[in-house]
Amino acid sequence: MYNTCLPHTNTLHDWYKSVEAKPGFTQEAIERLTEKVKNSKKSLLCSLVVDEMSIRQQKIWKRKNYEGLVDIGIANNDSNQINSKNFNSGIGLAKYLKDRQTDLCGTLRKKKTCLPDAVTKKKLKRGDVVARQMDSYVTVLKWHDKRDVLMISTCHYDGMTNVSSWRGESSKPNMVIDYNDAKKGIDVADQLCSYYSPLRKSLTWYKKITIDLLFQAVLVNTRVVFLEATGCSVSILKIQEAMIRHWLGDDVQKKQTVRLSTGNPRRRHLSEIPRRDGKIIRRRCVRRYAKKKEEGQFSKAKQVNTECLECGKGYCLACYNEVHK
Repeated sequence: MYNTCLPHTNTLHDWYKSVEAKPGFTQEAIERLTEKVKNSKKSLLCSLVVDEMSIRQQKIWKRKNYEGLVDIGIANNDSNQINSKNFNSGIGLAKYLKDRQTDLCGTLRKKKTCLPDAVTKKKLKRGDVVARQMDSYVTVLKWHDKRDVLMISTCHYDGMTNVSSWRGESSKPNMVIDYNDAKKGIDVADQLCSYYSPLRKSLTWYKKITIDLLFQAVLVNTRVVFLEATGCSVSILKIQEAMIRHWLGDDVQKKQTVRLSTGNPRRRHLSEIPRRDGKIIRRRCVRRYAKKKEEGQFSKAKQVNTECLECGKGYCLACYNEVHK
């Protein structure tokens, strides 16, 4: 099925020729968001989110120009903020963004360079927090909840806020609260995609990208739109099954109809006796009871939990097929 629904390799090459695919935010994405906001009847708030963004530190000469110098975004005001994971966060990135009027908030690895030892090597108990400010705007914070959480931010201090959870009231840094609010959408989407992931190691890279967009990113967005429109929750598996049935058309329904019609239609009248308070109700098989009664051993007649819907008598499967031929 993948060989027919995925785009051809030449199509992807043509797409890369017409669309700028350099590292960073592409101009096409920004123009598309701007056009969508202008044409919408409602007020829209757009957000560009980059998951697992890799920033190159080296320059590569490509005969005509250099590649590797990534411009993450030059802001016109102080309201722009980038939330990053610990793989990308660092003191250098925070200074680079701050020089371009863009704030950074994200987790941090303790092995990063230029971090204050008073924060990284400090041993904390649950609920304790320690923070240091560098260059008057870069704040490095360490907070211990279940384990140590190391954060960096250029728009937060060491302020705390009381939050309520199933464990009760507790204090949490404002830096952690803002980071969770910004990244929870990506984490939930990754969690939903991981349950029924169609990705395989044998697939080539362009097939992985296409499958990830079609069967993961699109399905998560479909689930969100369906939930907002109807208010009914549906699993990713149900959406995948509905999409596959739509692609296959009437073939699936025809096969299911044939399977039902090939069986013995009389067996559909042999059903389980309704339970009482969750307990299984058993009866003597009528035919076996009659045979055992002639032998004087009616107490040894087989007990079954199935009955015939037509006559309302208890039968085992073998006796039912012999009586209702």
